[in-house]
Amino acid sequence: MITVVAAESNELARMGIRAVLTESRVCQLVGEAADTAGLLLALHRTTPQVVILDAVLLHRRGVGLVDQMQAACLGAGPRIMITATVGDEDLVLDAVRAGAVGSVSKEVSPRELVEEIALVAHGKLRLPQWAVRRLVDAHRRGLLPVGRPSVALGRLTRREAEVVRLVAAGRSNTDIAQALVVSESTVKTHLHRAMRKLDVSSRSEMVIFAYRNGFAWPSGERD
Repeated sequence: MITVVAAESNELARMGIRAVLTESRVCQLVGEAADTAGLLLALHRTTPQVVILDAVLLHRRGVGLVDQMQAACLGAGPRIMITATVGDEDLVLDAVRAGAVGSVSKEVSPRELVEEIALVAHGKLRLPQWAVRRLVDAHRRGLLPVGRPSVALGRLTRREAEVVRLVAAGRSNTDIAQALVVSESTVKTHLHRAMRKLDVSSRSEMVIFAYRNGFAWPSGERD
C-alpha cells in the first residue's frame, strides 16, 4: 500500500480525499492536515511516500514549505504532489523547481487521483499539459534556472541527447526530423530509447526531467 498524507485547507475537499483513499486498494491515508502546522506535525509522526499538498497552503507559506516538508520527515522525504486550480500555475512551477514531483487538478476523478498518486510514488514526474506548455514558454524566454545534470543523462547517445533537447524546446517529431535531417521513424526510435534510459513514460515527463536536471537551455545551447 502507498502511504499518503493529505494536506488540504478546505474541509469538504479533505473529506473527499479521505473517502477516496479509504476505499482504495492501492493507497493508505496515514495522516491529514488543514494547515501547514498540522502538516509538519503529521510528517514528524509518520513517513508517507506521497504528500498531497493543497496549493492554497503554498500560497500562504511559499515554496519554502517544500524544503520544510522534506526536513520534517523522519526518513526519506515524501514525494510531493500539488493539488491546484486555474490561477495556481506559477506557484506549481515554482514548487516543481523546488522539488515537488508535479501537480494534479482538483477536478480529477477519484480513479484518476489514485492513478496519479501511484505514478508519483513509483518515481514518475507528473504535470498537466498546461504546465508543460508553461515550462516550454519559460524555457524559450530564458526564465528557468538550471541545475546539475542527472547521471542518467550520461547514458544517452549524442543523437538521443539532441532529440531530448529538441523535445524540451517543444518541437514535434516532424520538426526534429527536419532539424536533424533524418526520418520521423528514426526520431521515434531515438525518443523511445531516451525515454527508457531516463525512466520516463511520456513526452511530458521528458520535458520535466530535462528542465529539472539542467538539460534544457534558453537558447537551446549551453551558455
